[in-house]
Amino acid sequence: CSSSPGRARPVKTKAIKPISPRLIMTEAIPTLADYSLRLYTTALSGETPVFIRDLTDVAQAWQRSTRINGGFWWGSFIVNNQSIMEDFFYNRMGCHIEERFGGAVTWDGMVYEMDFDNTEGAPQLNVGVAGYVATANWRFITTATANDATGNISSWISDIVTNHCSDYLTIGRITTNTLQVKRTLSHDARAWDAIMDAVNLGDANYNPWQVYVDVGRRFFYEQI
Repeated sequence: CSSSPGRARPVKTKAIKPISPRLIMTEAIPTLADYSLRLYTTALSGETPVFIRDLTDVAQAWQRSTRINGGFWWGSFIVNNQSIMEDFFYNRMGCHIEERFGGAVTWDGMVYEMDFDNTEGAPQLNVGVAGYVATANWRFITTATANDATGNISSWISDIVTNHCSDYLTIGRITTNTLQVKRTLSHDARAWDAIMDAVNLGDANYNPWQVYVDVGRRFFYEQI
């Protein structure tokens, strides 16, 4: 079939009323100008880290990761400023690192490994930064904690952190989980491995749980 041309029908339009500025919600978004990477003395045994220097301009290619189980996990950067490279390599292992945006700490960890590439004409220092959850595997569970008693799984996790990980970690929040477990080990176990074995059990209703270390080396255990 065909249609014969006719007069175009007018299209009705409606003016769009401008949005009142009062209805627009704004939030300050951090920019690179708000970012900084800072170096401190060690946080070992609850010591308050003392500021050493700002690394923002000398730490190149900074990147870091966060995991659902573990929290702040791994970071890395490159130092190619020869005026500080040697001092950093010999004196900064174990030092505290903080990433900040707008003045707030958004990630922290410790200088964990360094690789000095002494290529002639282009030396560089590759720095690895571990989140403090890594320190939980520096200790083994002892019989004082694995005492064959039965109780809440959250209490078992809390005691592991308190008895074996307090060199660096403090309890932030441990949510009560009434799933009953027996505190027994068939062999020696590192603290983090034992914690993850417990976390993977979930709870009596089969809900998943998580553990992570956040800002300030605080340990959290909660339902996802």
